Amino acid sequence: APTPTPTPTPTPTPTSSTTHEQQNGERRVQRDDLGFLGTVFLVGIGFLLALGATGVVLAGRARRRRDRAAETGPSDEA
Repeated sequence: APTPTPTPTPTPTPTSSTTHEQQNGERRVQRDDLGFLGTVFLVGIGFLLALGATGVVLAGRARRRRDRAAETGPSDEA
């Protein structure tokens, strides 16, 4: 004859109003400085990308001017 298996007892679920920090007796940590550092990092990366794009545009412009000058020959303007 099969032996009956005991039904598992349900474990109490934490309420939605308590966080895991409160359940473990821990204090919340303020991490505002990480948000600020992340913002500064992203602004810095954006600045570097803009600086690189400006360099590419200026180099292309100088190259086109040189190529145009080479097509027309030496100019008489002094």
